[in-house]
Amino acid sequence: EVIYKGQYLQAHGRGRVLADKSYTKRSQEVQSYTTAVYALLDKISLAKDNILDMNKERDLSLRRDLIDMELRLLEAEVGTLLSRGSALTLMLQHGNEQHGEQHGKQQRGNNEVQEDFCKDVEEKSNVLRDAWSDVKRQAEEEKSKVLNTSDLINFYKNTFREREEWIGRHKNIANMDEKL
Repeated sequence: EVIYKGQYLQAHGRGRVLADKSYTKRSQEVQSYTTAVYALLDKISLAKDNILDMNKERDLSLRRDLIDMELRLLEAEVGTLLSRGSALTLMLQHGNEQHGEQHGKQQRGNNEVQEDFCKDVEEKSNVLRDAWSDVKRQAEEEKSKVLNTSDLINFYKNTFREREEWIGRHKNIANMDEKL
């Protein structure tokens, strides 16, 4: 009996287990992954809406922090699920290769089903990756708007102070001229 130590070897061992699983088990694994992707896509959609709604927040630094928080809430979950999809694809491919070696070319139809599973998982992973990229892009745009707004506010405050100082200096000069 071989004892697997370390993460890579344990993952490889799980791959071998999935390769030995029946069609139903593989189908359930793919369905479970698909369900998880759809649930996360719903969360990403909600996050996009939340990011857009943050424009109502008047405190600019708080708005930027809220956008960052919204992203951090999803970042780990997206990474984990994408990793799960990659592992599932590799396991399905590995199972496909083993199954083909064991049963020869007689099981061609079964291999096509396994390839369909792989394509389905890869497709869902790509959709998730695209949605995640889109929400990150949107968040960066919103944070950029916050920084631009903050810069404009600082510019106008400085301009106002400079004008007040100028008026104050010229008011004193005007008062002196009146006294003369």
